[in-house]
Amino acid sequence: MKRRTFGSIRQLPSGRWQARHRDGEGAMRTAEDTFATKAEADQWLATTQHELRSGKWVDPDLGDISVAEWSIAWLRMQVHLKPKSRYGYESLLRSRLLPELGDLPVRHLRTSHIQSMVATFQLEGLSASRTRQAVALLSQILDSAIADGLIRLNPCGAVRLLLAGLDADRSA
Repeated sequence: MKRRTFGSIRQLPSGRWQARHRDGEGAMRTAEDTFATKAEADQWLATTQHELRSGKWVDPDLGDISVAEWSIAWLRMQVHLKPKSRYGYESLLRSRLLPELGDLPVRHLRTSHIQSMVATFQLEGLSASRTRQAVALLSQILDSAIADGLIRLNPCGAVRLLLAGLDADRSA
């Protein structure tokens, strides 16, 4: 039998399988979910090992910061903004983004949440331009979360702004 060189797998009393590994700093990490089969747990470990070796591993604990907390921290770091731009960003955050998404942890934010927000904006009669601005601002904020290792992908990338002709200038 081949001995495992990375992580460990054990069967729980429930019959499900649990995978554990050491992160880049030596701390023991347990997979967030358990697995129906040992093979699934093994595959998770192999993927995690590859992510650690390639520098693509994202510590799930870092993404527990709320969208509101990260957005406010991000805005504070934007020292290059002109006062008018800063005011516009603050207004979008305060009036649109944070009431809709602010309480969510960054790592739990999904495209469907953003798409739902866009639909809400349409129902409220928000202009196409303002909706695009809100999604673009959120995308910038989430890009910085990627750069800081909080999340792996930006969920704004798959948002469709087709509602109420919001995508008209994209298809031209």
